[in-house]
Amino acid sequence: MPFINIMTNVDCQQVDEVIEAIAKVSAKATGKSTKSTLVNLQLNQCIWFANSMEPAAMVNVEAVRVSDELTQQFVDCLTAEIAQHLHISLERIYINIAEFTPQRWALAGKLLG
Repeated sequence: MPFINIMTNVDCQQVDEVIEAIAKVSAKATGKSTKSTLVNLQLNQCIWFANSMEPAAMVNVEAVRVSDELTQQFVDCLTAEIAQHLHISLERIYINIAEFTPQRWALAGKLLG
């Protein structure tokens, strides 16, 4: 049940397409369903990174239990997808992953753990 929050300083007209692609990559890499994946895409943000305002993205991923093996695969796939759809250089995509226990994540008013 990952939550992927993408903040970028680029604009995009195909928002639905990008969000769907990110959800599918997440589902494939984590083995979770797209039905349980949340994606937030924040466009046209003021992001200054590596001494420039060139296209960049900051991605925060929050998830319940992601194995170390899946983490690198997930990062590789997510980075590639963002670079392709938002036309951002790989070197300008920053990803942070926070992991939670099921006792710290709830859906429909009920803890998952």
